[in-house]
Amino acid sequence: HLDQTIDIGAQNFIYRSIDDALSKNYKNFVIIMNTFGGYVVHMENIIKKITYAESKGMNVITIVAPLGAHATSAGSYIALASTKIYMAKGTSIGSATPVIGTSDPMVEQKVVNAFAKYMEALAEAKGRNKTAAVEMVTQGKSYTAEEAYRLGLIDGVLNSTTITGAL
Repeated sequence: HLDQTIDIGAQNFIYRSIDDALSKNYKNFVIIMNTFGGYVVHMENIIKKITYAESKGMNVITIVAPLGAHATSAGSYIALASTKIYMAKGTSIGSATPVIGTSDPMVEQKVVNAFAKYMEALAEAKGRNKTAAVEMVTQGKSYTAEEAYRLGLIDGVLNSTTITGAL
C-alpha cells in the first residue's frame, strides 16, 4: 500500500516488493496508491522498476483507492507508467505540474516542457490519452475516476470506495 510521499522510503518499499514478487514468479503486482506526490528522483526510480518488472513478464497494476485517495503529481506519472490503472469511485489523478524552485520563467518553462513530454511518452507507451495526460502537467489538471476513464487515461472505475472492495 503506497500511502505516502514519493520519497526514498516509497522507492525502497516498491523495490523490495517487486523484487519479492518477481522471486516468487508472480505475474501481477498491485500498487494501492494514495499520494500527493513527492520527489522526482524517487518517482523516476520507481518507474524504472515498473519497466523492469514488465520486462520480466509481470503486469504492474495501480489502483487508486480508497475513497478520497489521490494519484497526484509524482503519483500520476507512476500510475501512467503502470500496465493498468484502476480507480475507485471518489478518487482523483493529476496535478502533475513540477514544482520549480526558481523565479526564472525560462527555466520554469523548460522544466514544464520536459515533464510534459515525459508524461506524453508514458501515456503513448501504454495507449492512453496523450492530450489529457499532458494537460495534467501543463495546466495542472486533475480528473475524477469517471473523467479519467471517459478520457482514456485509465482502464476502469471500480465499483467500490474501499481498498478491500477494490481488490
